[in-house]
Amino acid sequence: MTELRDSERIDDEDGRGLREYVEIVLRRLWVTLLVFGVVLAGSVYMLMNQPVSWVASCQIVLESQTPQILGEVAPVVDTGGTNFYAQREYQKTQHRIIGSRSIAEEVAERLDLGSDLAFLGLDHIEDQAELSEALQAVDVVELVMSSVRVEPIPESQVVSIIVETRTPESAAAIANMTAQVYIDRNMDRQVESVEGAARWLEDQYASLRDDLQSSEEALVNYRREHGILAVELEDNVSLLSEMQSLSQQLQTARLEADRLGATVSRIEEVLDEGDLLEANISDVIDNGLIQTLKARAVELEVERLGLSADYLDQHPEMVALAEQRELIDATLEREIRTTLASVEAEYSTARQLERRLAGRLNAVEREVQQLGDHEVQYAALVREVEGNREIFAMIERRLKEVEITRNSHHNNVVLLEAAQVPEDPHLPNRMTMLALAALLALALGIAVPVLLESLDHTVKTKESLEREFALTFLGIIPSIRPTTSTRRTSRGPARGEAWNRDTFVHDFPKSSVAESCRSIRTNLLFMATEKPLDRLLISSASPREGKTTTVASIGTVMAQSGTRVLLVDTDMRRPRLHTVWGFSTSVGLSSLLLGEATADEAIKQTPVENLFVLPSGPVPPNPTELMHTERFQEVLRELGDRFDRIIFDSPPITPVTDASILSGFVDGVMLVVKAGSTRKELLGRAIERLRSVRSNIVGVVLNDVDVTRRQYGYYYSYYYRRHGLYYGEPEDDELLEA
Repeated sequence: MTELRDSERIDDEDGRGLREYVEIVLRRLWVTLLVFGVVLAGSVYMLMNQPVSWVASCQIVLESQTPQILGEVAPVVDTGGTNFYAQREYQKTQHRIIGSRSIAEEVAERLDLGSDLAFLGLDHIEDQAELSEALQAVDVVELVMSSVRVEPIPESQVVSIIVETRTPESAAAIANMTAQVYIDRNMDRQVESVEGAARWLEDQYASLRDDLQSSEEALVNYRREHGILAVELEDNVSLLSEMQSLSQQLQTARLEADRLGATVSRIEEVLDEGDLLEANISDVIDNGLIQTLKARAVELEVERLGLSADYLDQHPEMVALAEQRELIDATLEREIRTTLASVEAEYSTARQLERRLAGRLNAVEREVQQLGDHEVQYAALVREVEGNREIFAMIERRLKEVEITRNSHHNNVVLLEAAQVPEDPHLPNRMTMLALAALLALALGIAVPVLLESLDHTVKTKESLEREFALTFLGIIPSIRPTTSTRRTSRGPARGEAWNRDTFVHDFPKSSVAESCRSIRTNLLFMATEKPLDRLLISSASPREGKTTTVASIGTVMAQSGTRVLLVDTDMRRPRLHTVWGFSTSVGLSSLLLGEATADEAIKQTPVENLFVLPSGPVPPNPTELMHTERFQEVLRELGDRFDRIIFDSPPITPVTDASILSGFVDGVMLVVKAGSTRKELLGRAIERLRSVRSNIVGVVLNDVDVTRRQYGYYYSYYYRRHGLYYGEPEDDELLEA
């Protein structure tokens, strides 16, 4: 028996929550079934009316670099270069182009989608006027754009073009046509760029050829006019060559100094603005460590954004990321400053070289000037000729390269895999969605009863009384449903007589209700082993909770055990105990307290052997004051000498203070709680009031329990439903639901 009780206690502690949820669902099973049915039916209706969509996809290869077929010949169209950021920018730009409106317009035009009613979703319209109006309202290009989705495949140059439409044929056709239109346009763009470059180079070629011819003629004419022979200038060749070389070096040095100066200024601006990640400067970009630090900073920012959805800034992981980011930023700034210092040093060196070259060039020019104006002018003409010849040769070489490229076009976009007409629809996946709908309906079917239960603040179960109010549970009293008898029995009223709920235990001494009351009586006796409960007060938190019926029932089973029991109606405001057996209230407790009658005159014998009743008597104007008198205590002592047990039927606890006062004159207080009716806050207030006056609350009885429901547990339901007739339960279902 001890092991059984221990297992029951463990089960109560560990599985109580799950059991309660199961009991809630079973108790409100009709709500669960209703919600489940409505949600499932609605889901099925929506699923059956949801339009079917088909998905097809093709794949293209988007090469970031055009193959170098001619080796050192540079391409005319730059497709991103070798820089990582430039390639990423190029790839994203092409993705936007694939999904652009211009591509969609050409796709819609080539496939004539404006007349494809199935694609437009207008194939269900039969009226021509309505169809014409709908065709004018629809935006075909917008439909194409909304149906196309571009998804790059990670770690590759492959791009998927995914199309979702109402028909499988249009999905495959739009995917393939989108790829083809983009490929054609990309090729056209390259051809147009090459043709444009060729035209510009041809124009430059003609202009530079004329310039070279003019400069050569000017040199010849100058020599002829001034009679300058080549022999006369042999001595000055070295000076002229040196001056020309110094001039070129000076120009190069100035350009390099200007470039370095601009780089220094740009780096300083970046450091001042603090936007280190946007430092798109060649010297910074070419620094591998800086690029690594920038990439790591981007990764940390992405990770921080991902964690910010779940954590606050003070979270350890967020703090760690912030510290790493600060370290990266500090290192990045330090490396950029190092680069700045290096560039500044180069800039200073370039300026020094520029000054030295300028000084040397001035010196050489002065020497040349000393040789005569003719020679200087001659040298200038020579330089002009040589410069024009060099530029002309470069343009001529590039023009030939472009001519070769024009005749050998290569598209950097190729179709890898064409889209196939799908065999199965993409949406809806009816089986999966039906299963999800069933799960959702079941979840809502369980959640709604639990929600309704959480909104119900009445006491219903033994566990609630023990766990929430720390009260000793004495037992339950099943519901007694009075009606009219349909048979004659020796244990109860004859045919046509009304059943009395207050005397039900006496009328059916072997019923489950009587057995429940005897169980409560036994629990009370076990609790009173050290100090007998000779005076027991039975009360409730609020009116109409069945305390008078409980008083009559408990008094009956105690009297049936051979104990002389007196039931005292101390509710001198709204007395009811006298109505149980039809006594008058002309003489009662108030008469005894006022000395208007004796105990023998006031106490009434009931049909139950050993059970007596002391009615409340005439209702006094001040019942509370009567309980504070010495006479009240004398009456209690006198009654205690004449009876083994006295049970007091008191007023409710929360409306008046009578019960709190009476609790000081008794050995214990038993509370009656009506299942599904007594509110928890009222019961808690009543318990607090009793405990404030140090009342001995011996336990609580759960009254009017409908044991046909599963909410009171398997034991009570099985016990009272299966064994009720064994104890002499009435067979008429209208008499008692138990």
